[in-house]
Amino acid sequence: MKAPLNGTELSWEQRGEGDLMVFVHGLSENHQTWTQQVAEFSKRFSAVAIDVRGFGDSEVGTAEGTPRQLADDLAAVVKHLARDGRAHVVGFSMGGVIAVRFALDRPDLARSVVIASSSAAINDAGFQWFQQRLEAALTHTREDFDRLNADDAQTMLVGGQQVRVETYLRIRKASVKDTAGYANACQAMQTLRNHPLLDELQNVRCPALVLTGELDLSCPPKAAMSIQRRIPNSCLSILPGLGHLAHQQDPELFNRVVLDFLNSTAGS
Repeated sequence: MKAPLNGTELSWEQRGEGDLMVFVHGLSENHQTWTQQVAEFSKRFSAVAIDVRGFGDSEVGTAEGTPRQLADDLAAVVKHLARDGRAHVVGFSMGGVIAVRFALDRPDLARSVVIASSSAAINDAGFQWFQQRLEAALTHTREDFDRLNADDAQTMLVGGQQVRVETYLRIRKASVKDTAGYANACQAMQTLRNHPLLDELQNVRCPALVLTGELDLSCPPKAAMSIQRRIPNSCLSILPGLGHLAHQQDPELFNRVVLDFLNSTAGS
């Protein structure tokens, strides 16, 4: 599905009926990264996996390079689809940043938030990592960019079960149709160096679950702990034996932990 929202064309996959549940992918991904989650949660919810602005079939539009713009896109989708105007939101990595910004800016729309394998701040090394990818997206040949993108994917697959590797690599390559969208996302993530979300987390008012893989090298458990202890009444889950891509490495465990959390917040 696709619609003109928040100044661009945003795309998503939707299955099932019930309360709205929106999944937000990470950098250089698209809605297909959530296949295992949409299949499961659509049994109970209206499960929606979006393409973030500039990825998959969502257009870049006028790029601002900020988490707030990407969160505003999410809010526009929620308002467009939610029967009661609210949604459960699950965000992975970059998507976790978007989900947090959404919960902070639009508490009226956030029924609950799951922050998976994510971070609320980056250091100078993280800033330079995104700067290198931004420059590669804008100045390198597409072949060189795709090679770097594949190398990054292999790093994320370290730790935990090595499943669906080729499928994941295809998703990453296909998700970046316009490298300007990738560059825009890198710029948004770079803002976390000078404008981290840590001090704002105390203002998240909806039920929140923070989770990550025990072996996550990209956003290690200490990052999840740093987020969880700042969000009032939030829950923390460290998934044993899993890496950054926990929702793909062991979808059954990931889904069960999220569903248990949602059951605990029923009526919120």
